[in-house]
Amino acid sequence: KEALTCFDAVTGKIAWSVEGGEGWHSSYHGTRSTPAIDGDRIYTYGGQGELICRRLSDGERQWSVSVLDQTKSSNLSWGVGSSPLIEGDLVYVQSGKGGAVAVAVDKNTGSLAWKSEAQGLGGYAAPIIADVGGTPQLIVMGGDHVWGMEPRSGKTIWSHPWQTSYDVN
Repeated sequence: KEALTCFDAVTGKIAWSVEGGEGWHSSYHGTRSTPAIDGDRIYTYGGQGELICRRLSDGERQWSVSVLDQTKSSNLSWGVGSSPLIEGDLVYVQSGKGGAVAVAVDKNTGSLAWKSEAQGLGGYAAPIIADVGGTPQLIVMGGDHVWGMEPRSGKTIWSHPWQTSYDVN
């Protein structure tokens, strides 16, 4: 299992600790992504594709969603590892291989807002929002492409092949 532990910033003592979803235990097992904090919530994305929202004060689960199930994707070679990006009311993460490469999830409810128009191979990099010529774009560095997407719909604006050894970007 994966775990999330909160430490008191002054004393260093554990404030709370909770088990997460099923952890990644194939090659290079362990945690993959960095949690994201927004207001009174913390969002984690586990190696098996489970995106979880918890209350920051005590770690109580508010909702969870299996991104791999939602995108009908299989896992990446070393587990999914895209750190969540929170922008407005959405949480963005990459997916696995064989389906939509990215998703947006409502940060309050966990409901799927959209699956990307881009299909294929997700990657390990955290998505970012960038201002491109005055237009916000969600930039996703997947396993074999980099995509610019419309952040509210997941529609592909542009893409460029980006091949690397082992599809690791």
